[in-house]
Amino acid sequence: MTITVAAHEFDGPFESTSDLKNRIGVYIIYKKKISDGKFIRKYVGYSENVRDRVEDPKHLKRDCWERETNNQPYYAVHYFSKEQQARDLETELINEKNTPCNDT
Repeated sequence: MTITVAAHEFDGPFESTSDLKNRIGVYIIYKKKISDGKFIRKYVGYSENVRDRVEDPKHLKRDCWERETNNQPYYAVHYFSKEQQARDLETELINEKNTPCNDT
């Protein structure tokens, strides 16, 4: 499954972090609306090791995204070979749309 975000194809959204890889990438935490099945963006992040970062219990925004998703987050990721490309996309996505956990 893929989802298009800002003209980039992201893998996901996935219900489990086991579908994520430890590669450089931008990840998005989503909430799935029960009423219509649409995905609502709650957090955008970057990491050199996406899976480890998302699974980190000490992630500074974990409490926010767990609250915002009612502890049922979905994950999407776009992998890159170069760190700067990932950082640039992260900045673009954060600036493009209000994501509650990037604002706190």
